[in-house]
Amino acid sequence: MGIIPFLEVLFDREDYTCYSLTPRGVNISWAHYIVGIDDNAAFFSINAMNQEKTRADSSVIKYRNILIEMDKVPLEKQDQHITEIGMPYSTAVYSGSKSIHYIISLETELQDEQIYRSMVKRVYSAVGNNLVDHNCKNPSRFSRLPGHIRSDTGKEQKLLAVKERVSNLILEQWLQGRGVGPEEVWDNLTPEPRSTFKNPSRLYGATKNFLMFGAPRGEWNPRLFKASADLCRCGYTEDEAISELMKITGVLDMFDRRTIESAFKNELSKKNA
Repeated sequence: MGIIPFLEVLFDREDYTCYSLTPRGVNISWAHYIVGIDDNAAFFSINAMNQEKTRADSSVIKYRNILIEMDKVPLEKQDQHITEIGMPYSTAVYSGSKSIHYIISLETELQDEQIYRSMVKRVYSAVGNNLVDHNCKNPSRFSRLPGHIRSDTGKEQKLLAVKERVSNLILEQWLQGRGVGPEEVWDNLTPEPRSTFKNPSRLYGATKNFLMFGAPRGEWNPRLFKASADLCRCGYTEDEAISELMKITGVLDMFDRRTIESAFKNELSKKNA
């Protein structure tokens, strides 16, 4: 194991991130730059960022990597817990102090920060909200870079495991197996006017989540209705909405199409009232 496969799992070749000797670093550089130099970086930001900006959540451009840290749990029991619950992960690094940093690197990056934070919340719930460090939830969070020797402990931030990126479907199945279903984020709904043109950027987080992951058994129909109404609100025609919704499972039966039609009629009647 080495730093090259570690970075190749977490970052694409074109990605940029922040490396720093201190927790206050902000400068962004090519994510694979550290492979060829000895700059003794201690920290790296877990997600890819806009190379023209500085480290901040607003600079993140790929919502792929989720950091899990459990420093409330004795070090010798952390890996045992992760193994017992079967959490899929991509990398594990000993921090050189009292924790192991696990990162789930998704095969398909999440669409925006809202969906990312929702997914982090679900992962933390599945691991144990009373066990995880919730300060690690933001997408620009620093993690420990393997190979660095900490000045405060004299110990190496040691690379323990490099696996593969985690399938979004595998992660979803694990979450639901742990009793953590998709979150509803419809409480932010407002009576906004319907777009005069198709505008995907206006879609609510719940709709984006549904389009990416679908819904558990028993929740398909109400979520299909809500997503269809939101697509209508964002300027999609009914045919365009059907095309998007078809991508979830590859098929829509006559009952699904009736649900979509009903959602469009309901949404259009509200806007025209």
